[in-house]
Amino acid sequence: MLLSIIIVNYNNYKFILSCLKSIKCLSLNVNNEIIIIDNSSKDENFKLIKKDFKECVVVKNSKNNGFAKAVNQGFKIAKGEILLILNPDVK
Repeated sequence: MLLSIIIVNYNNYKFILSCLKSIKCLSLNVNNEIIIIDNSSKDENFKLIKKDFKECVVVKNSKNNGFAKAVNQGFKIAKGEILLILNPDVK
């Protein structure tokens, strides 16, 4: 079984960094993938996420498509049987 964790980000580097570290610390009894949809953040910190969390799939949108569209974008990429939507400020 595969759990797909989908996180939509927009200018929340500090929060998403904390969220990803928390996920990494969990001992999940299920295989997982993390998909981050960056909704055209103004900063370039998504590059740091790609570098520091190589296991994550990071998609950078050229414009802010809104939360719902970004979640649907993550759903299309997800390979898991279980889908979990997390906001970046979840620890």
